[in-house]
Amino acid sequence: MKKIICFIVLCAFLMQCKSEKGREGKVDFSFQRLTKDPVAGVIRSYSIVPLETTEHAYITRIAKVAVHKDKMFILEYVGPRRNLYVFSKEGKFISELDAQGGGPREYQSMTDFDIHPVHEYISVLDPGLRKIKNYDFNSNYIGEQAFDSWGKEFKYFFDGDNVYTVISTKASKMTEQGNSYDIEVYNEKGELVYSALPFQKAVSMGAGTPTSMFRLNKAFHYRQINTNLVYSIRADTIRQVYTLDFPYPVMPGDELENAFLKGKKIFDKYVYLVNYFESEKMILCQFTHDKKPYWGLYDKKSNQSKVFSSEIDPSCGCDGSFMVLGVWEKGFVIETDYSKISRLLESFDPEKEKCSNPEVFDTVDKLDMTSNPILLFVEFKV
Repeated sequence: MKKIICFIVLCAFLMQCKSEKGREGKVDFSFQRLTKDPVAGVIRSYSIVPLETTEHAYITRIAKVAVHKDKMFILEYVGPRRNLYVFSKEGKFISELDAQGGGPREYQSMTDFDIHPVHEYISVLDPGLRKIKNYDFNSNYIGEQAFDSWGKEFKYFFDGDNVYTVISTKASKMTEQGNSYDIEVYNEKGELVYSALPFQKAVSMGAGTPTSMFRLNKAFHYRQINTNLVYSIRADTIRQVYTLDFPYPVMPGDELENAFLKGKKIFDKYVYLVNYFESEKMILCQFTHDKKPYWGLYDKKSNQSKVFSSEIDPSCGCDGSFMVLGVWEKGFVIETDYSKISRLLESFDPEKEKCSNPEVFDTVDKLDMTSNPILLFVEFKV
């Protein structure tokens, strides 16, 4: 009898474990998680970093922020030109990468960049030349790596002691079977190791340079553009790790042009303009449905999530008042400007008690429309 009882308990335990393992793969950003709680309740702490405004660094539109040790690397879009600036984590201007041009050691265009995790040089993804070009912090050319595709995003990642390069492509070369792949992985010799995730539908429009790759402590994750799927990439394999559960399907690539250029009325059938950011502990996702913005937080440890909407909480500051641009070791890098930061802080920290550097409040109050944007390093909780 005791053996039967133990067997039943063991089966129940195994079934529970299997169920919990299945739930780990789903990130709930559905409207069931939509909350009326104040946004201040999910702010653990933050610091304010006004970017120093100089004649060498006057920034209008930030596309991406990467934090590496004690430095920030900021990619700016100015028409067809891409400017890359180096700042301290306190916001002091250090240098600008000045290597764009038509020479053999220069890059012609830039869709993305990364800092090599071992050699710590700046690597620039040049899609036109189909190369990654490397420079030191003084813009001196170091070397380059050629690849086969038109790349829109890339990152280095470790697998064991080796460094690999993963490129998210816009138009990979066709295989003999007629397939085109979204992901290409290269080794340190510049050799293609494998391609993965064949394109299922056309992706005719791109919204800037969306950030979809995240180098975590012992993992590397990638959210496939125009889907709700997140993958783990290793040197020899790729596997799905998360399914993002949105209120509606993600607008597929072949519908983007119909919706945004041809005026097809489908905004109420999909979520779109999805921005996904992942840190060691949290996932933050911004998305739009039926022309209304939403953003959600997911705690990996507790498997809890919350979704916020400016329609429900007008004080939340999420209606275009901030943009997530990067990840740091404890959370996310958010951009705002002098005209919006007061409203944002009223939502994030109405009592002004969670800021780790409150001495900058006076500095922020003195900024004007000629000032560079303000960055917030925010640590969230759910």
